[in-house]
Amino acid sequence: MSLERRYVDILTMGRSGIDIFPLQVGAHLEDVETFGKFLGGSPTNVAAARLGHRSGVITGAGDAFGGTLIHGLVEGRGLERTIRYASAAGAYVCSHIECSTAMPAHEQLHTFVETGVLP
Repeated sequence: MSLERRYVDILTMGRSGIDIFPLQVGAHLEDVETFGKFLGGSPTNVAAARLGHRSGVITGAGDAFGGTLIHGLVEGRGLERTIRYASAAGAYVCSHIECSTAMPAHEQLHTFVETGVLP
């Protein structure tokens, strides 16, 4: 991605993806035979683009936060430390272009928490 494409008019936070829904209205889920799909994601991001603005969406922060939170709690690392690390993981992911490749390793996250500098 070029540097010019990093700059946007509006930046939104939320999810992105495809919403899948049953095409048989009123049917129980086990009776549904076909599904439709619709572009999901942050409504503000879609609206900004339709109005001609360059928009961007931040995703993945919740995945990084939630995963680190669960890991810390399961490992018994203490609530304060766990929340500090989970928050840092969310911030770390938001500093990258692609969230799926930005999930930090433990050593990277520890360095970020201790120094405040992205490794």
